[in-house]
Amino acid sequence: MSEHSSIKITASYPPPKHLLRDLGISITFKGREQASLRAPVGPEVRGVDGAIRPGVLATLTDVLAGSLTIRAIYPDWIATSDLSLFSTRAFVQGTLVARGTLLRAGRTRVFIETEIFEESEGATASAKGMFSDAGIGGQGPAPIGYGIVTVARIPQEGQTMPAGLDEEAGSTLTFTAEGSGLKKPILEQIGLKVLDARAGVVEVELLDYLKNSFGALQGGTVSILAEVAGECAGQAVSSKPLLTRNLRIQYLSQGRVGPFRTRARVLYESGDSVLTRVEVVDCGDDNRLVAIALNTSAGPS
Repeated sequence: MSEHSSIKITASYPPPKHLLRDLGISITFKGREQASLRAPVGPEVRGVDGAIRPGVLATLTDVLAGSLTIRAIYPDWIATSDLSLFSTRAFVQGTLVARGTLLRAGRTRVFIETEIFEESEGATASAKGMFSDAGIGGQGPAPIGYGIVTVARIPQEGQTMPAGLDEEAGSTLTFTAEGSGLKKPILEQIGLKVLDARAGVVEVELLDYLKNSFGALQGGTVSILAEVAGECAGQAVSSKPLLTRNLRIQYLSQGRVGPFRTRARVLYESGDSVLTRVEVVDCGDDNRLVAIALNTSAGPS
């Protein structure tokens, strides 16, 4: 069972200065099986093509799936074990809206499906009404992204539902705090360093700003590492300005020490796209393998 992206909701998490707060996230619940997430898309979270970074999309997908799962299965705890994200087109600016649906809550695994839209008049429903029509998989506006998240269920007893998750349908959980918001590009904000672009080696430290509620590296940061590492390796082998389009991440263990470093290996190159296998290891814990990701990079759409 992966515990890398475990979530234990407490009154003090996320702390006031944290990546999840700076992303401007708010989540509106509809019962225990559906929820919607909204987040602004400013220049700080966009890549060189002007579109939101897939690693950020994966982070938001993970947060939405985790929040929905906690509400559905509490008092049990959770750990994201697998996340797949597919982009259909670029999202440049405005407000992003993601909707999540609980597909199945089994004894050991929970499955969440997400769709990501741009919020604009006529393009998508608001958080209030977005579930009233076709729903995921139905006839509605075309999403700009699609995700599947598998969450491990960790049985607990004697727990009470934390504030913000136990309210009636339509309640909203807001991550923003006074003074929150990204002040610089996200790669700079999280302290990501590119050590060897051609080999896809990038690194981050275990900052309090990036920790999950158990004090380990937050799963969204792993997705950003996988995005940048695979993209760098893909550009090196193709000699073209490729950008990450799809990510699949398998979380294997908690990253508790740091720094965290990537190792990349190109699996396939067609000229127009590159498939790269990326490992994320905890250098301070005898190179413990934290996650494995598959990154598909392609030319500008």
